[in-house]
Amino acid sequence: MPDQGSSAEKTEKATPKKRRDARKKGQVLKSAEVNTAVLTLTMFLTLFLAGSWVMKQLMGFVAHCTDLMGRPQEPITDKIMTETLFDTFMNLLLMLLPFLVVNRLKGALLLVATKM
Repeated sequence: MPDQGSSAEKTEKATPKKRRDARKKGQVLKSAEVNTAVLTLTMFLTLFLAGSWVMKQLMGFVAHCTDLMGRPQEPITDKIMTETLFDTFMNLLLMLLPFLVVNRLKGALLLVATKM
């Protein structure tokens, strides 16, 4: 004999009270497709808004590296190597910063939306 409480056999919608109670317990619908769509949309929007700035940073970084390669007569010292690595790290961080900030904000907004 089938179980009477099986969700496959339920024919009526849940009452608003049952939905509220389920939401309070954290039993909410979580769709991976929605999360992926929001992430993709925010990344494209960020690329659209900050793309020229990121490209400018990237071109400056490439010009700096090309300039360093054009000076082979200078000896490479620890100071030059440290400055070059620091500049490289800072340039990469600046290029990724808009994407990191938008992704963090998107995550916070999705977290708030699931708590409602």
